[in-house]
Amino acid sequence: MGLGDRNVILGQPAIVNNWLYFMSDNYEYSFFGSDRFYLPYVVAYSLHDHTSVLLDLPIEVLQEPFDGKFGVYTWGSRWTSRECLCLVRFINSSFSVWTCADSTSVIATWVQILHITKDELGLSGESFSLFSMYVEPIRNHYTVVNGDCLIFATRDKIYAYNINGPYPWKFCQVGINESRTNVILVPYSSTFRIVHRGHSSSFKEFLANNLIRR
Repeated sequence: MGLGDRNVILGQPAIVNNWLYFMSDNYEYSFFGSDRFYLPYVVAYSLHDHTSVLLDLPIEVLQEPFDGKFGVYTWGSRWTSRECLCLVRFINSSFSVWTCADSTSVIATWVQILHITKDELGLSGESFSLFSMYVEPIRNHYTVVNGDCLIFATRDKIYAYNINGPYPWKFCQVGINESRTNVILVPYSSTFRIVHRGHSSSFKEFLANNLIRR
């Protein structure tokens, strides 16, 4: 697999139409060159012929490539032709989301579909703690399920934001962050059922009652 001059995060790939996608790190190195390989990128790896392609990030990201956290996910349904690659950036307690339909091309075309801040989500009230004047209300770790639902945690709670799905809700609490620390969100499946009941007392209960096992 051909890689650029950056470490690649192998533990969190996206799978789209028999291609694997890996995000490089985006740490600011002590050196910087004009070569595109020094910038953060996405690696696309074909499961058919074992070739690989390096994809540039969106232009907006490349203007500030060393700020925030990045992740790649599967967007849309894998049972339809609408499945494509999704890129999420978390910076300053806000999320930006892009999709890429031609995600096996060296010159990828990205379309931004979401930019939302903690204030727009109504989470500014979770900024205070007995131990600190200010606590980052949204944690770094997040994931995308259902191909259109962003799952993330604050210090106390776990939320789901429906970006573009058929659900009757847009934003809701789906669990409690019992550890009150950063959490790793790894769904057992890429698909949740629509929630028809009250808020779960814990994220484990939410998973147990709402996952479709395939």
